[in-house]
Amino acid sequence: FDNASRVLTLVDQSDVVLTRALLVVRDVRFIIDGSADTDTTGEDDDDDMGAIIFRGPFVIDLLSRSESRLDTKMILPGTYHHVQGHLRALHEGDAAATPDLSFLIGATVYIEGEVLGEGGGPFTYEERIDNEFQIRGAFTVEAETAATSFIAFDLGRWLQGQDGRFLDPRVEENHQWLEWAIRHSIKF
Repeated sequence: FDNASRVLTLVDQSDVVLTRALLVVRDVRFIIDGSADTDTTGEDDDDDMGAIIFRGPFVIDLLSRSESRLDTKMILPGTYHHVQGHLRALHEGDAAATPDLSFLIGATVYIEGEVLGEGGGPFTYEERIDNEFQIRGAFTVEAETAATSFIAFDLGRWLQGQDGRFLDPRVEENHQWLEWAIRHSIKF
């Protein structure tokens, strides 16, 4: 079951319906071979040095698979050896901190849903996760050729521990493992 407003997922024999899943991404950088880009702070800099940078913050609605401010960029032909980006909290004054997202200020991730079945119930998980992610793997962009790339946040893994067991977001002891799962769900 999957549509733009709800996602039903099975994690370790537990049915979970997600009704909202938001993630704040500060920036995404495509790093070209020979680039001197070594910024790990997540702060804006003016020296792109061959890196193609999408500067946010972007609040990505993972259920509708959208963020209205992401767009297309012209990039240099060449071989890009990795993608990096930063998960950082939404701040008051950020362009993405619209009145309807004011509840997200100070947080990086927001999940809302319900665990179905016996002992289930509704949940809300909100957390600040400051994290740099790097996705290794080269890809080449040819001159005069369109290139499309996607960064995927595997929502199905957000509620799953290293051992595959269900991480119930209603249980406080699971919060550190939920943070771990979210950090490791990013794919290119």
